[in-house]
Amino acid sequence: MVGPLVVVIVIIIALGGAGAAIALNWDKIVTKIKGKDIVILGGEAVGKTTLHNFLRLGKVAEHYKKTSYEKVPANRYKLEDLELVLKDGVDIGGSDDFIREWRDLFKECDYCLYLFDTYRTHKDDQEYIERITKHLTFILKWSSSDKKQHNVYVIGTFADKVPHFLSMSDKEKQDFNERIRLIIRPTLVVAGVKASEVIIGSLKSNKQRELLVHGLLLRIAQE
Repeated sequence: MVGPLVVVIVIIIALGGAGAAIALNWDKIVTKIKGKDIVILGGEAVGKTTLHNFLRLGKVAEHYKKTSYEKVPANRYKLEDLELVLKDGVDIGGSDDFIREWRDLFKECDYCLYLFDTYRTHKDDQEYIERITKHLTFILKWSSSDKKQHNVYVIGTFADKVPHFLSMSDKEKQDFNERIRLIIRPTLVVAGVKASEVIIGSLKSNKQRELLVHGLLLRIAQE
């Protein structure tokens, strides 16, 4: 029997931009993911350990303004209260050594976070983009052959490495977002998945990590 198809949402969390603050429904998030198994996958040096550590010990505010990272006074929630069971796959390069370990980790997870480097994607590194395609194709294959429901989020990191990104105007950010969409869309089509939205993000600073995880939790709460 073929299991449910993987649900993949591309999340590249925006560093700034206009808009009102969006509040987390913490009670709903706790109900949905407390105690869940989460595996963090991705190639080498994409921020897996950084995200793992933040999800284990970090805090996230109830809501943020989307302009200049300015926080609105709000409740701050300890992520450790979610009691997540966190695992991450080994760093891998171009080899297939990852396949067995990743498959075993994926089979046990409730949520899979797949990280990729936004900067290398922005540079149109075709070898790297092909590697992302390969990874996502395997993830889709594992999900399709499994009876267990897996929720998969594809998260772009390292937007801070893109020259002048932090000082871009709203229009420039929109153009940049569209460029990333155009680059990764063929990858997702080949892998048989759908991009629900593309927002740019980073794990470099604690504020940026908070903003990224805030966006991730918003998406989970909306499922």
